[in-house]
Amino acid sequence: MPKPQTEAQKAARRQYKADWYQKNKQNPKRLAKVKVNQKKHRATQKYADATAKRNAQPETKAKSVASSQKFLKSERGKLYRKGWRHDAPKGIAGQKRDALARKKKLKASPTLRIRKALCDHLGRRISGSQGSHSMQQTLKKYTDFVDSDIVPHFESQLKKPWMTIHNYGSVWSIAHKIPKFWYGDSVENNHRLNQKANLGCDYEVDGYGEKTNSSKNIDLPSDEEMLAQGKDCWPVEWMGMLPSKEYRDARIAKHREKQKRVFSKATKGL
Repeated sequence: MPKPQTEAQKAARRQYKADWYQKNKQNPKRLAKVKVNQKKHRATQKYADATAKRNAQPETKAKSVASSQKFLKSERGKLYRKGWRHDAPKGIAGQKRDALARKKKLKASPTLRIRKALCDHLGRRISGSQGSHSMQQTLKKYTDFVDSDIVPHFESQLKKPWMTIHNYGSVWSIAHKIPKFWYGDSVENNHRLNQKANLGCDYEVDGYGEKTNSSKNIDLPSDEEMLAQGKDCWPVEWMGMLPSKEYRDARIAKHREKQKRVFSKATKGL
């Protein structure tokens, strides 16, 4: 079994490759021959075994995760994911698949259907549309709003002089201060999620401004802000206490792992 290379040996090999490329980059035939040989080598079982062994090492996994996270947090990474989702064939297919999954999830859960209907009703009332009588009753049952409270509440939450009720949807959106991610699928959580204390306004224009619901995703406000909101709008799962660091880290880690699996599956073969 060959001995693992030292850092000095790895550096020397990298330098040799760089020097070789500089010397031969003007020789297309030589470069083409190297690419052919590389392709043949990568098709061998020996290469597959070596790659699998290397990727199974904890330090390799950690390095790969750190590198991916660093890239996805960069401006280039954000643009790549945004463009990939909207332009690449597999990204478009992934969007359709996600939409179908959401539709199935809503169909299977009356609680989630009520949650969506409430958010849609709030948006329509802010836009000036009249809600149905049945939705007005649902609003009373699952929130601390009545129809006449909706516009005044959100007017009081506007943070900038150029934010008005009339530019809802184009400049600002309804924001759940504690994101939906933290609320389980229950009737009581529907009530807590859509309390006045948990609903505000976020603005984002061409990528600038605050994070909206879709971009902040799972980020919690500070403990001080959540205490100021009051326990009545906290998720049932918290049992009247702010979540511990261990609880938060475990939920977020599970979510990130799921995101990584979905993204890897969707981009496989690209």
